[in-house]
Amino acid sequence: HRDLHLSLRRQRQMCIRDRPPGEVYDSGVEERFARAFRSLGTDWVLRREPEPLVVDGSVMIPDFSFEKNGLKVYLEIVGFWTKEYLERKLEKLKGLREVDMIVAVERELACSRFKGVGGKVIYYKGEVPVKPILEYLNLVEERRIAEEESLLREKTLRLEGDIIRIPDLAKEMGVSEKALYRSLKEKDLSRYRLIGDLLISHGKLERIKSMIEALEEPVLQEALKIIKGEGGENPYQILEALGYRVKWKGLDTSTALIYKSREE
Repeated sequence: HRDLHLSLRRQRQMCIRDRPPGEVYDSGVEERFARAFRSLGTDWVLRREPEPLVVDGSVMIPDFSFEKNGLKVYLEIVGFWTKEYLERKLEKLKGLREVDMIVAVERELACSRFKGVGGKVIYYKGEVPVKPILEYLNLVEERRIAEEESLLREKTLRLEGDIIRIPDLAKEMGVSEKALYRSLKEKDLSRYRLIGDLLISHGKLERIKSMIEALEEPVLQEALKIIKGEGGENPYQILEALGYRVKWKGLDTSTALIYKSREE
């Protein structure tokens, strides 16, 4: 009994330690779900009790929201109920037709009553499962990316400059980076080469290449300095794209040499 008591106390201490400052939960189910989701390290930001939603003149505050690149999906966990509570909850949920909502419902509830609820309904027993929620979030993101790709197909891509950062271009065009990457496969990039998150003109690549070839010694540190000086933010990727490999002598870049991959 003493060991069990100590184990439970440690678990409670871990829950408190992992909880973001100021975040309070209504139940252990909510808290365990939050910790499990955040432990995945996804790009989705999980927020506890986001802004209120207005439903037919009344207010509803969802348990959580998931946010990413302008997308927002809400989560409501229905895990305990009285008849009156359930009726009010169902009435509000059915009124949220324009909101992307996930409703996690304890299996022991009257499941058939949730068929008219808008959004994604997930049933659980004991713990809210993370996998189907993440799958739905990925589906929402893919749907948005497909819409953005469709819009990008109709746009003429005007590229200026020798080095263009994909994150900056995506922000300028008001689309996600994923959609832009996919769209670039269908665009005319005859003047550029995509290396990592950069579009680099062939003229700039030739300049970098000639400057590296002019080095007295093929020292990695000097090659990296040239690339960075020319605006290359990911020098190792650019080196590889130019056909170079690194021969390390320890971990010091000042002693490492570069060589063309065909010249070992």
